[in-house]
Amino acid sequence: MKKILLILIISILGNTLFSQNRGFTPIKLPGTSNENLYEYSYALIIGESNYSNGWPSLKGVKTDISEITRILNIHGFYVSVEENLKSGELERVVKNFVAEHGQNQNSRLVIYFAGHGHTITNPTSKKEMGYLVPIDAPHPSTDKTGFLSKALSMERFKEYAYSAVSKHMLFLFDACFAGIIFNSRSDGVPPAISNSTSFPVRQFITSGSAGETVPDESLFRKLVVRALETNEADGDKDGYLSASELGYFLQNKVSNYSNGAQNPRYGKIRDADLDRGDFVFELPKEGFILADNPDKETNFAGNYGTFTDERDGRKYKWARIGEQIWMAENLAYNGGEGGMIYENDESYVTKYGRLYNWQQAIEACPAGWHLPKDDEWEQMINYIGDMKTAGKILKAETGWKWHGANGTNKYGYNGLPGGNFENGNYYYIGEGAYWWSFSEYNSNNAYLRDVGSNRDNILRYYYSKNAGLNVRCLKN
Repeated sequence: MKKILLILIISILGNTLFSQNRGFTPIKLPGTSNENLYEYSYALIIGESNYSNGWPSLKGVKTDISEITRILNIHGFYVSVEENLKSGELERVVKNFVAEHGQNQNSRLVIYFAGHGHTITNPTSKKEMGYLVPIDAPHPSTDKTGFLSKALSMERFKEYAYSAVSKHMLFLFDACFAGIIFNSRSDGVPPAISNSTSFPVRQFITSGSAGETVPDESLFRKLVVRALETNEADGDKDGYLSASELGYFLQNKVSNYSNGAQNPRYGKIRDADLDRGDFVFELPKEGFILADNPDKETNFAGNYGTFTDERDGRKYKWARIGEQIWMAENLAYNGGEGGMIYENDESYVTKYGRLYNWQQAIEACPAGWHLPKDDEWEQMINYIGDMKTAGKILKAETGWKWHGANGTNKYGYNGLPGGNFENGNYYYIGEGAYWWSFSEYNSNNAYLRDVGSNRDNILRYYYSKNAGLNVRCLKN
């Protein structure tokens, strides 16, 4: 058994129309003058599992991360994952994410934390305070001072809630935790969503109360996923799930399935200006396929999603750019002879993928995908802008060295600087992205696309086929 705390912060603006060509399927609300709600959707998922110092390790966090990532991908979020952060890293990652993405009124954000949580009662005020536990925090039963110096107080999340410009925010804690910063509710189905989406709100849901114990295999997480995959939690069956409906559903289901051992709570922040609205998910329509199966074309009907490379079971994000569907991550398939690892450091593979020589690259993509030809690269670049601006548009919003080097990631391509390999040496990790084209210049050279930290353009030139570059596959 464990006490595990997940944070899901979802920030949404509900009043600004956005273009249909931004790489996302818009969510529409009936009965409102401004039907299209979201322009961008980003998620930060933090998983803390490798604990010591008095805390048991949490093997179930891996599954939590995988499942929440999957369902958020389906709902249109581009997800970044951080694991096993120490105290300073935990606070920095959360703070930077809110600072960077919470200031865009046209975005919705998710911050999800999976790990230990703890509640301490102040002996003077008798008030309870919840904390997120980084992997290096000592247990308070043996070192309370050390714990308080490293743990992240929930009061900090109250600060983040106020600092963000995004209109709606939902905090979801899978932990037994006291609701000190929000007013708990237990009422029924809320009013129609069109009556509340125009107002700002900061909402909270916890999986239990202080002193209760949450199992490592999270019932709460399973029901969150179920609520977002079906219409079971949609009280008025209008096709949209509000945070209030989600809280009501979890409060009843978790308590029932746990025989009263775990009792979720939900509510809104104690602020008269931030407790009138409600956050909304659009639920899948009847017949919508949620499985990640690349052989079913219906899975690629939207503008984003994930698929599984059946050769090794690795999941990849994809994004629709114009009439094309591109992988939104660098290929990482090994396949025995395929691909080099930057400086032979396996930790690079998850973020940057593998490097391939040209002959490996033309054979590396999974079934139903291929290495893009030169004219296919040009089609994409012309759709998003031109050669002078495409680099900035294709770059990810984080991950690039040097001040101002990050991009807009406008269409979800999520370009990252994986560097290259040439003449026995590795170069430019964090500074340059180099992707092969199928098109040859001659028998010794082939074309590539090059995006750099110090510029906004994208370059096209030929390069030795023996060099190691990244691969982005294009759907057939």
